[in-house]
Amino acid sequence: MNRRQQQSRFSLAVMLLLSLSGCALLYASIDEHTPPPVGWPKMVPEVHKVSQPKMREECAPYVGSDVVGGCAIIDLMAKTCVIWLDNDFPVDGAEIHERKHCAGYDHPGGKTISRMMNEYKTAEAK
Repeated sequence: MNRRQQQSRFSLAVMLLLSLSGCALLYASIDEHTPPPVGWPKMVPEVHKVSQPKMREECAPYVGSDVVGGCAIIDLMAKTCVIWLDNDFPVDGAEIHERKHCAGYDHPGGKTISRMMNEYKTAEAK
């Protein structure tokens, strides 16, 4: 993989993480009536239930140190979704919520998933 592809992969992963991980704070609803974008890759989430300090260590570089519950790091280029969950103070519904993001679902009215898919397609075309 060349440097440009690595930068694109990193950028897509970071941008999606920044957009989605904040939802862990309140665990807003997921829009299950709007299907994932066409071409959304099927990903088997890799779930890590870890101590709160470890979860914050993994999530904080992208969302700050006050992340609550967990975060999902989606890398469309690698077709991976890594979920980090706080096992010390679990938040009800956190894992289900993050898994739905991995499956391509967004919050009601959200455009993050579709925007990231469009950016992914653009990067793939180059």
